[in-house]
Amino acid sequence: MGYPLTVCVAALLILSTVEHTQQAPIKVDYFNSSLLGDELNFAGANFTKLTLPGVFKYFGSLYDTVYVSVNGYLSFSPLSNVTDVYSDASVIAPLMTDVTSGGHSFKVVSDGPFLQQASEQIGKLFPEIYFSANYFYVITWENVSFASNEGGATFQVVLLSGDDVSVILMNYKHVDFTEQEWMVRKKTFKHVLT
Repeated sequence: MGYPLTVCVAALLILSTVEHTQQAPIKVDYFNSSLLGDELNFAGANFTKLTLPGVFKYFGSLYDTVYVSVNGYLSFSPLSNVTDVYSDASVIAPLMTDVTSGGHSFKVVSDGPFLQQASEQIGKLFPEIYFSANYFYVITWENVSFASNEGGATFQVVLLSGDDVSVILMNYKHVDFTEQEWMVRKKTFKHVLT
């Protein structure tokens, strides 16, 4: 039983040494106030429809529309009710849960320094893939209150689209630890490069 622990400790030491000798990766602060964007209007519904500035490739399919839920998830196809979330492969759930209030915003970036920084950040995270973003779309759930009235969260989904590759980032500024049930979901990673 001691062998796996030894391997893990050795791996941590190697990673720690490499981390200190390499240049720090470029980090885009997607919570920057200039990237929070326009308020989403749900007009009393659970979803709102947004048109993307270009196509977004997601597991072999191309999409130009995203449906954002007030309850912490999005889909590339319309969802008739919450039970679809569990079976629809186009669902991305950074923090799916019942919320009662809070801000919801979106921002599209198709040029400028943030786009260049985002491309460089993905290049550092995945050096085996050439990536140059054509645009990125930031969807933010800001200071949303959990329906249990026991806290809340601020989090995001960032959709970055390049010519042949698309990337999804999930960012969490804070999530209160409560008894509120929530789920994080995306399709399995093994299909990303196919």
